[in-house]
Amino acid sequence: MAKTRTTRERAKRERPYKHLDIWQQSIVFVKIIYKISANFPDRERFGLIPQLRKAVVSIAVQIAKGSERSTKTRFKEDLNEAQAYLSEVETLLIISYELGYMPEKRFEVCVQKSNRVGIMLSGMIKKLNN
Repeated sequence: MAKTRTTRERAKRERPYKHLDIWQQSIVFVKIIYKISANFPDRERFGLIPQLRKAVVSIAVQIAKGSERSTKTRFKEDLNEAQAYLSEVETLLIISYELGYMPEKRFEVCVQKSNRVGIMLSGMIKKLNN
C-alpha cells in the first residue's frame, strides 16, 4: 500500500514560481506596501488600505498562478492581469501620496519598486511572446 502524503509534506514541495525573480520582487513589494499602509489614517481602514493591499497581493498571486499554467498563452494572460493590478497599485499610491498619507521619500521607494516590477513583467511577457 502506497504511503499517503500529508498536507505538510505536499506544502514543502518547491513550487517553480518561488524561483522567479519577478515573483520574489513582487513579494518584497507586498511587504513595502503593508508596512507603509500601516501608517495610513484609521479612517482608511475600509477604504484605501484594503484596496491597496489586495491589489499588490494580486500581483504576486497572478505571477504564481500563471507560472503553473499549462500554456504560454495562459501564463501571458495572468502576467497581463498582474500588470493591470500594478497600474491599480500605482494609482492608489498616487492618491495616497496626494492625500498626504505618506511622505515623499516613502512614495519614491514605492514608485521605484513598482517600476522594477513593471519592467520585469514587461520583460517576461516579451520573452513569452518569442
